Amino acid sequence: LPIFKLGRQVHDEFGFNVEHVVDMREIVNPLSERLKANADRTLEIISELSELGETIRYKRAEAGKNPISYLSRCAEFLADWVNIKGSSYARYVKVEVDIEKSRRVRLGIRCLDPALAASVMNKLRSAILMSGTLWHTDYYIDVLGIDKNRCESIELPSPFPRENRLILVDKSVTTKFERRGEAQWKRIADHLQKIIGQINGRAAVYFPSYEIMHEVAKSSNFDSPSIAEERGTKIVDLLQFLKSHEKCVVFGVARGKISEGVDMSIGGRSMLSAVIVVGLPYPKRTELQIVLLKYFTEKFGNKAMEYANGIPCLNALAQSAGRLLRSPEDKGIIVMMDDRAAGRFKEKLPKDWREDMEAHYDIEKLSERIKNFTSGF
Repeated sequence: LPIFKLGRQVHDEFGFNVEHVVDMREIVNPLSERLKANADRTLEIISELSELGETIRYKRAEAGKNPISYLSRCAEFLADWVNIKGSSYARYVKVEVDIEKSRRVRLGIRCLDPALAASVMNKLRSAILMSGTLWHTDYYIDVLGIDKNRCESIELPSPFPRENRLILVDKSVTTKFERRGEAQWKRIADHLQKIIGQINGRAAVYFPSYEIMHEVAKSSNFDSPSIAEERGTKIVDLLQFLKSHEKCVVFGVARGKISEGVDMSIGGRSMLSAVIVVGLPYPKRTELQIVLLKYFTEKFGNKAMEYANGIPCLNALAQSAGRLLRSPEDKGIIVMMDDRAAGRFKEKLPKDWREDMEAHYDIEKLSERIKNFTSGF
């Protein structure tokens, strides 16, 4: 089948779980050829399949069953694939591997413009957007397409005492693309072992990607029990692992399932004593990311790079670090393992982060600082 042929080409060039942007016709034309139909007739067939799917849903509902139809879902997706127009959408193909190690070719449509959905807020009398990481309000106003003239913002002080949090930067490592390699992965692994060795409790370590996590893991040897996030990892298993070990390490990926929206706490108190962010979690430079940057350039001009790469990186860092303190009584350590965090990137961080941040090039001094801080736990 053409889609499997395309999947093999994508895998051979990009590997697994990397989106390859395609033109709508790369799927529709081979489909029309197999159906021996022209473009108009292909659309009619898709519409007929959708109607048949609705009939299946109706009959299932009448029988007291869940009114779902995979045929209808497939037809609706194909209709969107053909009918959605404009540069605010991108179509892609990628190859995935499931838990059983089976390969699957996945088609997808990515909406590049959140404002297409979020701008509905402009029609409301009022709306409240609230988060502990709304660090750049102009970004959210612009990207969500909200009427700036109607917006008011308020910033409240953190309920967490600043003295309960130690923010450190390891300046002697980086995941910057030009400096990646086996020597860098070994250095990061060695520093991770020294840092985690000083932490009397549970630590979460977040990487920019699964690939970097696996590369560092090859050179790592931790005494504490550890669990690594994979694409099939279940949150319930992660939480059970944390509850079962008072001293352990959790490895995850920034923007992954265990770095955002997961409350690693018991009775309102955090289970973590440290969050370590390896590298700066900039979005991966994929074809989809390149298309997004191009779209943002057309829409936001010179803000495009910041909106497509800079602030998403900052948000991923903030979300990962946010797993640490969950109550005013919690204490913990945030370590950013990348020299760029103490450079120009530092100016993007909130004022309290900039004031509290301590940067060290010597890993022994950094480890000693952690030891002194944790001795008061």
